[in-house]
Order: sequence, then C-alpha cells, then structure tokens
Amino acid sequence: AISALAAIPFFTFMKKLSTLMASVLLFAAAGPVRADEVKLTTALEVGKQISLSVNPGLKLTLTWGDGQTETLTASGTLQNLTVKHTDLTISTTEGSLTALYLQGNALTNLDVTKAPELKFLLAADNQLAKIDLAKCTKLQSVDLQGNRLTSFAGSTLTELTDLNVAANELGSSGLRMANTARPHYLVAQHNKLSSTISSSLLSEVRTLWISDNQYRNLTLSGNAMLRSLCAANNQIKTLTLANMPLLEDVWVEHNQLAKLDLSKGSPKLQTLSADHNKLTEVLWDVKCKNTCRFVYLNDNALFLNSMPALKISGQAVKVNYQPQTDFDFGERYELNKEVDLAPYINKNGWGLSTFAKYTLTNAEGQELVKGTDYAESSRKITFLTSHKGVVLKVQDNSGNYQFRTAPFTVGSPTGIEQAPTTQTEGFSVYGERGALRIETERAAAVSVYNAAGASVYRGTIEAGTHRLNLPAGIYVVNGSKVVVA
Repeated sequence: AISALAAIPFFTFMKKLSTLMASVLLFAAAGPVRADEVKLTTALEVGKQISLSVNPGLKLTLTWGDGQTETLTASGTLQNLTVKHTDLTISTTEGSLTALYLQGNALTNLDVTKAPELKFLLAADNQLAKIDLAKCTKLQSVDLQGNRLTSFAGSTLTELTDLNVAANELGSSGLRMANTARPHYLVAQHNKLSSTISSSLLSEVRTLWISDNQYRNLTLSGNAMLRSLCAANNQIKTLTLANMPLLEDVWVEHNQLAKLDLSKGSPKLQTLSADHNKLTEVLWDVKCKNTCRFVYLNDNALFLNSMPALKISGQAVKVNYQPQTDFDFGERYELNKEVDLAPYINKNGWGLSTFAKYTLTNAEGQELVKGTDYAESSRKITFLTSHKGVVLKVQDNSGNYQFRTAPFTVGSPTGIEQAPTTQTEGFSVYGERGALRIETERAAAVSVYNAAGASVYRGTIEAGTHRLNLPAGIYVVNGSKVVVA
C-alpha cells in the first residue's frame, strides 16, 4: 500500500525523525547544577569517529578507557569525537544531563544509571542488547530503534510519551511500560511481540506502529487521539476500531482478518490498506467518503457491497481490489424461496447506488433465463429450476468493479435433467393437452410458474389426482419443467 507517508521507507523516516528530535529537543535549558555520568562502549576501532550531542551549555569531561581525558562544551548540535579507546565515560562538571544523542555509534553498552535527570534519549542504530533505564524516571522520549534488545523495561517511566523500539529482538512479552504511562507515539515494528497491549496504555496514542510482530488480537476503542495505525504483517484475526474521530491511516495488510468494521466512528479516514487478509466484509463510516483517497483491498473474498466509490465529489479514489477470491454466497438455495440480492449489489460500502447488473450461469456455462429458471422482482429472485454450479456475476454501472460468487447449488443437487417431471416420494406431475395432471399420495404444497416467471398457481392440494387447466407452454412446477401441449 502506498500513501504520502507509506511511500517513505520506514527506517529512513525514523532516522529523520530521530535527527529532528535531536535538533529540537537538545536545546532544552540545563537543569540545576549537579554532576551526571554516562558510560559507553563502542565496537568502532580507534581512530574512527563517534557523534555526540547533549543539551547545550553543558561542560563535559571525557575520560577514555586508557586514561586519556579531554573537555568539551556542548553546543546542542552534533559534535564528532575521535575514538581513543573502546570505553568512554562522559561526566558533567556543571549542570544536569537532560538530553543525550548517540545514534549510529556501534555501541555495545550504554550505562545511564547515573543520569537521573535525563528526559530525551536517542540511541538508535547501535548494538545494544540491554539497557537499564529504571533510574531515569523523568524520561519523556526514548529512541532505541535498530538495536538488539530482547526486552524493554519501562515500568518506572511514568512520564514517557514517545517510544521507538522498532527493529529489535523483543520477545512475545518483551515490551513493558508503566501502568500510568500514556505514550503519544509508540513504534515497535519488526519485533516478535504478541502480548495484548493495554487499552488504557493506548488511550492517548497518536501513532501506533506495531507491524511485523505476532499479534493475534487488537482492540482500539475510544482512542480519540489516534491518527495512524500500522499493524501489518501480524496474525490478527480480530480488530476492534471504534470512536476514533481523528483516525486517518490504517495499515493492516497481511493478517487474518475476516471482517473489518470501521462504521463505529472513523469519519476522517484517508488511507485503508487491508489487502492480503481473509475479508468477506468491510463496514465503513460513510462520512469518510469526504476524506478517503487510498484503498487497498486486493487478495480477500469481498463483494461489491464492501467497495468504496472510485470517484466522489470530482475527486478520484485510488482503489486496488483485484484479485479477489470468489465471494461465498452460500452452498445451496431451495426452489420457490425468495433470495434478496439487494444487500449485496444495490449499494457500495459508502452507501452509494451502484446501478449494478448481474447474470446467473450454471456449471455448463449456460446463462439462467429470467422467467424460466428464476423469477425476479426488485432484486429479489426466486429460483424455479434446479441447477448445479450456479455463479452470480456482478458489475457496477461503470464496469470498473466486477465480482463473482463461488458456485452454489439450486434445488436438487442432481439437477433437473434427471427429473423432467416430478416423481418423488408419491408426487408426480405430467403435462397433457391443455392441462397439468398432478398425482400425490399425500397433501402437498404446489407452486406453478409460467415461462415469464409469473405465478399461475400456489397452494396446497389433498391426496389424489388433480387437473389444472392451463394454456399450452412451458411451466415450472415445484422446480421441474413441464410442457403443456
């Protein structure tokens, strides 16, 4: 699926986000006078360079593992340091460390336990297998994307609003956050997470990106601030979305969804990507027809009634919907019982008229004839003759949407070819000159239609022989064709 945001490669986007956060957040004023300390280990060789940035104005002492020292006054922007040893201790000589940026330095260890005033930590694209943040209780923003973390313990981080732990090795329950935390941005893509995320934890989330994990169920109800949901490439079977008035983008492709209900409050949806699921139905908030411009629903088992419009108020809507698995319309329909097609073909998913046309063909590829094989009124059809492998084919008025059902049986599974007259269980019908002769051993319901599909007789007859006078022609009696001479 492609939209303005989705078109940006994920990791490139997050690196840009990290750089932006560094350039903005690191200008926070230094806190009260105190001495803080950070220790790190890099896999870079001596002579290579690492980049470092902290909140501006701090005076730092850098102590390398071989004893060499140097001083540095932080500018608030990235500063390059030549590696003199794999180990480095960074100490403040005046002021508190509140922001630390160490992205892409091949760090194998980072100790921030002696920097309790830290609010912003950006250490993406390193080689960290673990990190202890328990004493950094004032952290608001943490970016640890692209490391080797197997767990993230954030139970003390009650002020955390932005968290990026994408592209790590977090296990099924490897993401732990404080019960009172209310993140605005939670990015945890490309891990192995599966434990249910607390709905209260997500109550203020704006961006939730959890693609490429192992989630099976996801409930989002009343998340009034959510704008972007990316949960593709999971194993999600049930997805609850309700009361999200700001929701703009939903990416849930490559899951196992059978139904997607957006009808309970997604009026500003712009992009829906739900291809490669098992969907048989999509329910829309029809108000989103004013905003929705990108829809991807291919590789499902949907029908015309789940589709958006291709153009609304002069604006084109980009829709990918093919291929589709044949729609499950049921396995069998009885004769002389009404089947309502209207809910499936009269209107699309946005409640707009489709002016659809339909045909019915049997297993031999023969088109069923209205009036002979079925009767129709106001999109309600009554099958009159038995057929095997019947397929309903539908296209909208523009011809842009075309769907078909899986084959189904009408009436007797063996078809009418084996029963030119009805002679089963003591009930027989014969065509004679100017009449139908009906013989029955017990009371029976009888329905007779003419070739135009009009009912000429419907009622219950007693046991015995009965004669129904009719003009010459072809009639359908309880699903069997009978010729009156």
